[in-house]
This record gives sequence, C-alpha cells and structure tokens, in this order.
Amino acid sequence: MMMLYDFERVKIMKRLFITISIFTILVLTGCGWNPFGPGDGSEPPRFDPWPIGPVDYDPAWSPDGSIITYYHAANYSDSTTDTCGLYFINPDGTNRRLFLNATVEGPDWSPDGEWIVFSHYTGVIYKIKVNGDSLTQLTFNRRTFYPDWSPDGKKIAYDQSISTVTHPYGTWMMNADGSDDHLVMRNGGYPDWSPDGTKFVYAGGPGPTNAESQIWVADTNGTNATQLTFEGHCNRYPVFSPDGSNIAFASRSEHESGIWVIDSNGNNLQQLAKDVCIEPCCWSPDGKYIIYTTSPEGYWVYDTLPGGCVVTDSVVYKPGTGRLWVMNADGTDKYQLTFP
Repeated sequence: MMMLYDFERVKIMKRLFITISIFTILVLTGCGWNPFGPGDGSEPPRFDPWPIGPVDYDPAWSPDGSIITYYHAANYSDSTTDTCGLYFINPDGTNRRLFLNATVEGPDWSPDGEWIVFSHYTGVIYKIKVNGDSLTQLTFNRRTFYPDWSPDGKKIAYDQSISTVTHPYGTWMMNADGSDDHLVMRNGGYPDWSPDGTKFVYAGGPGPTNAESQIWVADTNGTNATQLTFEGHCNRYPVFSPDGSNIAFASRSEHESGIWVIDSNGNNLQQLAKDVCIEPCCWSPDGKYIIYTTSPEGYWVYDTLPGGCVVTDSVVYKPGTGRLWVMNADGTDKYQLTFP
C-alpha cells in the first residue's frame, strides 16, 4: 500500500497549486463566490467558475439513462460567450443546457435520480435536487472530493485529500444527509461502490507520487484490500460496470494515456481508447456504453518538488479539444458527444 504521507503530499500540493491559481485569477477579474445561490429552479445557482479549459469532463449518467451531466470548464478569456458549470445533455448530444453555474468535481446521481451530489473546488461536498431546489452542504472545513452514492441511496463515500487532526486523509463515508461521517480506510482515493454495495474500487499505490497509483478493491469497511492492476504509471478514477463484472479506469504511462477495462477479479486487462484526458469515465446504466474525455491535442504540464517528485500533473488544451466521447463497452463505435 502507498505510504500515507507520500500520497497525501501529492494531493495537497496539487489542490494548493490549483487553489492559488484560481485565487489569483479571481482577484484579477473581481469574481466573487456565493455558495448558496437561489436554487429555486428560477435560475441555476452560482459558484465561482474554475478558469481552465475549455474542456468537458466528469460525466455522470442518470439512472434512467435519459440525461448525462458533466462539468464544462469554459474558456475564461471569453467568459461572455462561454460559461463554466455543470451541464445536462441528452445521450444523443442534443438539448445541452446549464444546470449549475459552479466549479465542481465528481458529480454523481442518487439511485432514485432525484439528487446530484458533487464537490466544489474549495473541497466542500454539496447535494442538490435535479430541479435546482434544496442545495445542501454536507461537509465543512475540510478538503473533500469525488462523492459517490451507495446503490441503496443511504450512504455517500468520498475522498478526503488533506489530513487534519480529527480527519485524516483517506476514504470516508457518511449518511446521505451528512450525518454519521466516519473514516473507512486511510489510503486510496476516488472510491466507487460496487453495484451490490459490498465493496469499493479505488486508486492507491506504493510509490511517492501520484504517477504510481494502481487500482484496488476492498470491502466497504476497509478490509480485504486486493490490488488489481500492476501496470501503468497513473491509474485513476475506477468505476464498476452496472453488473459489477468489470471496472473501467483512466490510465497514463510514460508515452500515452487511455481508458482501460479489467474484470472485477483482476483478469482480462484491455485498453479501449487512447489519447484521453486522465479524468473520470462513466458507464451507461445498461452497461453498453462508456463516456470519457479525449485530449488528442492537449499536453501535460508538470510541477515538481526538489528531487524530481511530481506534485501536479495537469493538461493544457488547444481550443476545441478535451471533449466528451462515447464508445461501446468493448471500445468500438466511438462518437463525439460534446463540441466547442
């Protein structure tokens, strides 16, 4: 298992780098932050936009298969015609509309399709009804990201990226109303529930940088951890297929990036797509399709600590790249979902 201080240091520095960059631009542009917008359905509630992009990522398919939500990082140099936020779009690419003017990560639908949970870039988790009502803060004064709803809708697992005296880094779990918040395991990140609710799949590893994470599975109480992948420098954002038989994830090695799928027991590792952004992918509710973000014209930017330890790895995109694509679960018949 990855040593706590190594994996935590990487995530701390990455979040710090992003936050400083955002703060600088907000100061220069005069942007403000209102964490509790109207939320009454009359207009999308507003948070600060995250000034990167343009790029579309973090897709999440509604349980009934009718809507895909995703985050659009707008072209901040032209904010008059491009708006950051959480968007809805139909699976055929029609009826794209802004749902939440917010800088978010990891949106996830409740199993009944009535709520979306997400993390704001400041590290706070919220949930909101799909009609725009009842914006509710679930975590406070911490760095919490990538919430994932349990299959029965009663729990939410998430990633605590920075340790405090009372809240160490690791995978945490809480009730859907934010109560009974507790640590599950002091390792790994990006947890995703198995369809039967008995296991998490997550990313973690033994090395000193986030470029060495692998895919693991453990019981939801944090026991019986099993490593599934042993290749690739950076394996992240694993997600179970709807029937629990497969796990899809994003991976980056020295010379390429891709979407891979592996059996939930660790067998039959296969690459499905190349030239992707190392961001979450998602399955359709029927398990027939996978959505992911391409980056064929993006390039990686690295920041390092003394000694060469990678502390941030992000992608800068040329205009028109970093869009959502859909493919069959076997990697065939790829088509573009979002466009500039």
